[in-house]
Amino acid sequence: MKLLMKLKPWQIFLIVLTGYVLQVFTLPEPMMNALAKVFGMILYSLYPICIGHFLQDALPKKVEMYHSFFLVNVFIWITLYALAMIWSGGVDITFNGIWAIPGMYALFAYIYMLYFSAKTLKSADRNREAKFSDYAGEFFLLVFLPIGLWILHPKVREIAGRPIEEEE
Repeated sequence: MKLLMKLKPWQIFLIVLTGYVLQVFTLPEPMMNALAKVFGMILYSLYPICIGHFLQDALPKKVEMYHSFFLVNVFIWITLYALAMIWSGGVDITFNGIWAIPGMYALFAYIYMLYFSAKTLKSADRNREAKFSDYAGEFFLLVFLPIGLWILHPKVREIAGRPIEEEE
């Protein structure tokens, strides 16, 4: 997975595009359709997940971020999305009634994943804890990922290529 940080932008674009295509097209078999959509969603969101996870080593020691909460939210989001797609056969569904609660939490978990990744990237870049006004641009570039990765990835490669500072 750390290899993803060292790929060229066009290679990551192909991975993200493949994930998007798998999510958009519908297959005739419901279970294959659901599995294709889940696999496509994982491919599509792999880049922000890798930024949030692997750039933790590049953060200065004084910056404290709740990495375990990020990982829990990524797991919950992927699990809820997978369950919803398998349950519906890969067809879009609407969460009504009590099912709106896990649906809303899945939305929160996805937004938190993008927020955490953007804050990690900007904090590692600036070598201090970033405020939202500092990383709002990175957040929206992650929201619009196929376009945003062309702008973000050179910075990600530069940060990932830095030597890790040892604590004294």
